[in-house]
Amino acid sequence: LSPNTAYYVKAYATDTAGTIYGNQVSFTTDGQGPTVTTQAVSAIAKTTATGHGNVTDLGAANPTEHGVCWNTTGTPTISDSRTTDGAVAATGAFTSNITGLRPGTDYYVGAYATNTAGTSYGNQVFFISAGRLDSGYPSSYKVTVTKVEMYNGTSWVTLFSGTAQLD
Repeated sequence: LSPNTAYYVKAYATDTAGTIYGNQVSFTTDGQGPTVTTQAVSAIAKTTATGHGNVTDLGAANPTEHGVCWNTTGTPTISDSRTTDGAVAATGAFTSNITGLRPGTDYYVGAYATNTAGTSYGNQVFFISAGRLDSGYPSSYKVTVTKVEMYNGTSWVTLFSGTAQLD
């Protein structure tokens, strides 16, 4: 069916005596929302980053707004933090400036586009903002490994024994 279109239908039955029709009913299909995908975040700093999306289909009506939305829990929506990059008249890739981030924090980002049929979201991507809060935590960690074992289904097998420093 085509989006945002009125349809009229009725049931019928045919036998040897002929065809009979039921009452006519009508319905209108919903408009088609835009289609958008999300690409990896770039230019990641302590409090800013650059989000990337691509409007691959405008939908039944051109999007009146597009951008990226983000949160720290996953499945971001426009109810979360977001950019507002305005209307879209053609399909294509876009960038959006993400601001107000907390240093050293996990973020989930999704591109979005909104038209009269509603808001559509792209896939979710993940990134970690640069740095750490001024709490004395280092921005990297060193780990000393003394033994690595793997269970092969029957017994534990030692893969490494000794001391190794990992950054």
